[in-house]
Amino acid sequence: MWVEVVVNRPLKTPFCYHLPKKMQGVVQLGSYVEVPFGKNPILGLVVALKKQVEEQSFEVKEVSAHLGTIPPLSGKLLELLQWSATYYRSSLGEMVFAALPGGIGALPRYPKRVFLEMTHKECEDYLRKEKRAKAQTAFLSKLLQHQGRLLYQS
Repeated sequence: MWVEVVVNRPLKTPFCYHLPKKMQGVVQLGSYVEVPFGKNPILGLVVALKKQVEEQSFEVKEVSAHLGTIPPLSGKLLELLQWSATYYRSSLGEMVFAALPGGIGALPRYPKRVFLEMTHKECEDYLRKEKRAKAQTAFLSKLLQHQGRLLYQS
């Protein structure tokens, strides 16, 4: 099965992606999916489901994930957004993502982990070298308390 997906870019036509078997029956018209777009994953909206597609001269990529946490758009709303995109000479993807509440148009961020390691002497030298900002001093002091090893997670 194949899906046509629009993304939040000024592009007039949707992109065709292969839908893995595990997502078939779950992904429906108006569902949000994560798709590979260039080098990065991007949020997209399914605007068509197809059983067959014309033969492509390029490799068709697969849908990466179904974002079931965001409720799908109804068919009527999708029709209204299609009409709006045509009327305002905009892409359907831009119109869809402009209509969403703030914060929904981005993929979820995963926590970033940074592991920092310094010797006790390096840490003390760095603190003494020159005056540091309060946040830097607090961070380096915490690093000293943890024997020079610290895992930071944002």
